[in-house]
Amino acid sequence: GVRKIAEFNVFLELAELRVGEVLNTESLANDCGISVDTAKSWLSILDQVSSLFVFDHISKLRKADYKASKLYFYDTGLAAHLLGIESTEQLILSNHRGNLFENLVVTEIIKRYEALEKRPSCITGEIAIARKSISS
Repeated sequence: GVRKIAEFNVFLELAELRVGEVLNTESLANDCGISVDTAKSWLSILDQVSSLFVFDHISKLRKADYKASKLYFYDTGLAAHLLGIESTEQLILSNHRGNLFENLVVTEIIKRYEALEKRPSCITGEIAIARKSISS
């Protein structure tokens, strides 16, 4: 569970800043002043309540496979709100608009597959996205 509400709120805001980016749990934990185990636990809780999810991002670059996890929120509106974006004008001017757009696209793909009761998977060019459990 979450017993440190103030720290959890900081964690949630700092996690939001990482939407669509490669997830470094150790860096996130350090930025929040919590342990890596706590960060993993909180990510797992948020995944269980369908607030966010982590995907594996695989890209073939220069004959070498690159694999990393990326963080997304199921609710792009919530993600924007946590970033302090309250209007279209703020979104247009935001440095996070690309990440929020990526978040929106990925979540719509996930919703479509889940509506069809299929495992979400998307291959675009040389990038493959496959669902990953946060706890692993």
